[in-house]
Amino acid sequence: KPKYRDKCVVVGNPVRSQFYNGNPAKGLAFLGFDGKKPLIFVVGGSQGSGEINQLIWDIRRPLAEKYYVAHQVGANSTIGKPDVPGYVQIPFIKDEIADVIAAASLVITRAGAGSLWELSAVGRAALLIPLRGSGTRGDQVKNALYFKEQNAAAVLMDDTIKSQDLLAEIESIVGTERGAALSVKMAQMAKRDSAASIACQIVTLIKKD
Repeated sequence: KPKYRDKCVVVGNPVRSQFYNGNPAKGLAFLGFDGKKPLIFVVGGSQGSGEINQLIWDIRRPLAEKYYVAHQVGANSTIGKPDVPGYVQIPFIKDEIADVIAAASLVITRAGAGSLWELSAVGRAALLIPLRGSGTRGDQVKNALYFKEQNAAAVLMDDTIKSQDLLAEIESIVGTERGAALSVKMAQMAKRDSAASIACQIVTLIKKD
C-alpha cells in the first residue's frame, strides 16, 4: 500500500548459493544424458502438479524426438513409466537440482516464489503453468504474470491448456531467439545480495532500538 511504501525495502528472495554455481555437465551426468540434444526439465509431481504430469506424458513421444526430457513426477505419480528413449522420470531431485536446471534449455514448472527465484539465479528460460482456482491463494498467477511482464518467462494457464498447445509453446522457445532472450531476462531478475540485504536491515533496526 502507498502509505507503507517509505517503510518498505525490496530485498528479493534469498536463494541457496548452489543455484549460482550450477554445473550443466554434472546435471547431464546425473540424468544419464550426453548433451547431444537440448534438455527440457519438467517440475511436476508436487501438490497441484498432476495436470503438468499428464500434459507432458501425452506429448512425451514428439518431445523425445527432438529433446531430452527430465520429468520430476513426484513419489505418487499416476502416469505411465518411461517407454521412449530420451525421456526419464525422477520422483524427486534434491542435491542435484541446481545442476539439472543449469543443464536445461527450458524449465517447465508452477510459479511458486521460491522456484522462480531459483530459476533466476541459474538464468534459465521458463514456461510457467501457475496453480490457480478457488483452492489457491492466487499468488502463483500474480507471480507468473509479473515475470511475463518482465519478458522473463512464458506463461500458460492450466485450465485452458491442451497438450498440443504446450508442445507448440515449447517448440517456440527451445533453441530459438525467444528462448535465449527469456534466459537473459530471467537472469536479470536475480538479486544476488538479498540475504546480505536482509541481514543489514535487521542489524540496522537493532541498532536503532
